[in-house]
Amino acid sequence: MQTKHAVYVDQFFVPAPAIDSFMERMLYNRKLLRTMPGLLHQEAYARKDEQGNLYVLTTASWESDAALQHARVTVQNAYKEEGFDLAAMLARQHIKLERSVYQPLED
Repeated sequence: MQTKHAVYVDQFFVPAPAIDSFMERMLYNRKLLRTMPGLLHQEAYARKDEQGNLYVLTTASWESDAALQHARVTVQNAYKEEGFDLAAMLARQHIKLERSVYQPLED
């Protein structure tokens, strides 16, 4: 049985020197997601620490696991087409990423 409503959550730690390039890439990704079928909504939250480092939490809610999986493949293919390597960017800029997928709890 297919799960309804999947929420993809990314949590980032972005060192102060990497904020501008990170934000540029995040905006690109958020625009790309808006073009995909099954996206219900997305949100982004941010805060800075005393040293100017950025903490970002993004969510993308999908109508189903299938829609989420389709989006993952589409994003990976877009990255390949443009020659973008997410892991290399994160390592080069010392950005930490934690990813999770959540399902809603039933009452």
